[in-house]
Amino acid sequence: MKKYFILPVFLCIVSALPAQDESIKTFLGHDSIVTSVSYSPDGKYIASGSYKEIKIWDVNTGNCLKTFSGHNNWVWSVSYNPDGKYLASGSWDETIKIWDVNTGNCIKTFSGHNNWVSSISYSPDGKYLASGSKDKTLKIWDVNTGNCIKTFSGHNNEVWSVSYSPDCTYLASGSNDNTIKIWELYLPETIICKIEKFVNDSIIKWQKKDMFETTAEYKIRVNEANRQKLIDELTKEKLSELVDNRLKPQIVSSEYDADNEVYKLEFNNIINPIYVKVPRANGEAQSFLSNKNHLKFNSIYAIAGDQKIAILSGYVVNPSNNKKYNYDSKENITFKQQNIIANFEPVKLNITNEPIIYPKEDEKEEIVVGKSDVDINIPETKTKKPNTYALIIGNEDYTKYQPTLTSESNVKFAINDAQIFAQYCYYTLGIPKENIKISTNVISSQMKRDIEWLISRIKYVGEDVEIIFYYSGHGFPDENTKEKYLIPVDISGTQVTDGIKLSQLYKDLTQYKCKRVTVFLDACFSGSGREEGLLAAKSVKIAPKEDMIYEGNLLVFSSSKGAQRSFFYKEKQHGLFSYYLLKKLQETSGNITYGELKNYLAKEVPLKSIDLYQEEQIPEVSFSLDIEGVWEGWTLR
Repeated sequence: MKKYFILPVFLCIVSALPAQDESIKTFLGHDSIVTSVSYSPDGKYIASGSYKEIKIWDVNTGNCLKTFSGHNNWVWSVSYNPDGKYLASGSWDETIKIWDVNTGNCIKTFSGHNNWVSSISYSPDGKYLASGSKDKTLKIWDVNTGNCIKTFSGHNNEVWSVSYSPDCTYLASGSNDNTIKIWELYLPETIICKIEKFVNDSIIKWQKKDMFETTAEYKIRVNEANRQKLIDELTKEKLSELVDNRLKPQIVSSEYDADNEVYKLEFNNIINPIYVKVPRANGEAQSFLSNKNHLKFNSIYAIAGDQKIAILSGYVVNPSNNKKYNYDSKENITFKQQNIIANFEPVKLNITNEPIIYPKEDEKEEIVVGKSDVDINIPETKTKKPNTYALIIGNEDYTKYQPTLTSESNVKFAINDAQIFAQYCYYTLGIPKENIKISTNVISSQMKRDIEWLISRIKYVGEDVEIIFYYSGHGFPDENTKEKYLIPVDISGTQVTDGIKLSQLYKDLTQYKCKRVTVFLDACFSGSGREEGLLAAKSVKIAPKEDMIYEGNLLVFSSSKGAQRSFFYKEKQHGLFSYYLLKKLQETSGNITYGELKNYLAKEVPLKSIDLYQEEQIPEVSFSLDIEGVWEGWTLR
């Protein structure tokens, strides 16, 4: 026998004052019973669900601002996402819909329940949506893709209510079976949090000095190389354990390219597909497919961009014939006449390495191990800059492509310069990870593609876009024209014009209107390098042509001027210019004007270069005429 519920056909807002039991406002407008309501995060609006429709109400005036139509039956539940821009609805028609609150358009529909959807709830970070249904299950949906990534079964009757814990680790559900259940969520983000805690706890324990260990022994054992090796081992161990035992990836899509005899397999909760070579002969490919739910995978995982889980490599066994097939994300596989190269950068957990202090019986001695002071304690901001893009290049190893050079021709610490500057862009300046491209030891063709990527952001994102270009590596002047060039790792000092001409780069970066372009160059253009130039035998430094920037909102911070060298700061493991740039970002949390930054660098860098090398290195600033008298007041964040 079906149960029906009689609810009033209006909305009431009830005063919280104990002396008043009457509502303070009543909203009229629905033609049928109101099944659900939800306040917007800012408290200005209320969403309500009824028969086949959703209404948005202004709390102050009581006016109905919008009506959304699209469901084919009762709307049982409505829920705003955390920023209030989107609204989710669950319906008797067994679907969940996501609505753009501003336009009223339905932008996504999720299907998967086998009966009506009675309750929905956004996760606190807005990335996931939980739903409860009369089919006795709870489902977790990826809001971005619309995929159901997890189904929980355990209730004996319909699930009427679902709610996330504040930290997104647990989900509570209430059911018609008279029970409340709490479910532990093993989503990619929560798994990564667990890994970070496990690794961090283990590292803290490892970094402690044993009471019977001498200081000398401790310093040999506890160093950056050993620490990173242990982090990698612990991460791999815990990641495999949690992904296989908790996340439990399942094949959600399988395609076969018969011409190249390759399967493309996609998994829930995994960001990348894998490509497995399985021959057609003797029915191997058919057997592989028919047993896909019983295949035994042994994978090596990694944490990819935006805290997603990726498969790097491994093997799979088909138990029906005991055939073993290997797969590797770095292997160049042809699938459907396309070259699919799924490469992933090596992944490091970003775990802060703090100074460690150990007291003696009669005095205190501080023992500091690990990274430079600017590589840790990187300030974080909650402010995001979605229209800012950064291209960051660190060219350090010039000997790989130019075997006649010695290691002294390399640019010491250029990769560390680039990697740490990228972290400041993300954590301190609030630039989204997907807006940051970092490249190291870049050859000429790749460097040109990277620059084209940056220019395309300016061209297509619009006039509000802000651009940051950072380069640490060799610069070199043309002997005849004195023009400055950035030098990719495969270009020698005799092939300067095959590099990146700075004047042309400036023109390319300002050919489209944008808010501003900021360039940081930790390179000298005299023919010398941090230790030795690309032409070590050249005894005369070349005075390069001065930068001439005529148009656009372009500002350039250069590490040195004229024929000066750009030095490195060995103790700090950075270029001298880059160290003080990062230091000021750290000290100010990015809240600094360009004028203040210029004055700081102009003071600190030459003082330290004289102390270390008995030579001046004076940073300089170049800017376009359009921003003269204006740029000093710009802020980095």
